[in-house]
Amino acid sequence: MTGSRVRPDALDPPDPPGMAAMPVPLEAEVCGDLVVGRPPADEIRRHIGYPAHAVPGTTVAERIQAVTDESAAVLRPRGAFAIHGVTGQTPHRLLVERVTIRGDVARFVGAADRIAVVVATAGAGISELADRYNAEGDSLGALIADAIGSWAAEATADAVTDRVKTHAGPGEAVTLRYSPGYCGMAMTQQAVLFGLVDAEAAGVSLLPSMLMQPLKSVSGIVGIGPAAGPEAVRLESPCDACGRVNCHMRR
Repeated sequence: MTGSRVRPDALDPPDPPGMAAMPVPLEAEVCGDLVVGRPPADEIRRHIGYPAHAVPGTTVAERIQAVTDESAAVLRPRGAFAIHGVTGQTPHRLLVERVTIRGDVARFVGAADRIAVVVATAGAGISELADRYNAEGDSLGALIADAIGSWAAEATADAVTDRVKTHAGPGEAVTLRYSPGYCGMAMTQQAVLFGLVDAEAAGVSLLPSMLMQPLKSVSGIVGIGPAAGPEAVRLESPCDACGRVNCHMRR
């Protein structure tokens, strides 16, 4: 990839008219045999809003343990990814043949010559467990189950990303994952990403609201390219440049 591919946004050509056909991926995989293990208690505490070094009381700690035990039977981690070549790039756009991915994410992945679109889910069972707790009047149990679902969806996406890393060549690296709704990528970009990966094969569908079904699902992209040199992909976290230093989801 040469530096001539990166141009100021002012020089961006308009998007091609009409609907773009889904590009054929360079590599693709449906990951139905993923294992995410047991959620660490500190991760569950983080997802329900506890500061890093705070220790919950006995009642909360015991409920976290009990809900974690019950959640093990309902988590169904699955995912899919598709790797595409990047055919054009500006700081705010990535072009994959006739498909344009918009947002600051293009700046964050750096000079990647390939991207992988990742979709992952913890399955519907964990949300159903949270709903059951709510129906029983157990709001704490519902909160914990929801946190476990969020953790499991992210852990599943990490496991899918690990599969993507096996397709990086010698001297190449894979960036952090960037998702619609974060890092300057609008939620509407969900529809673009779902046109680049076979999410339904992993049991994930996109609602008109741009939310995913099952609810505890994650989508995003990672960049793939040289690990060093002037054309290296960016490996640092965008959180390093974010002023929200107390964000409990900071990477």
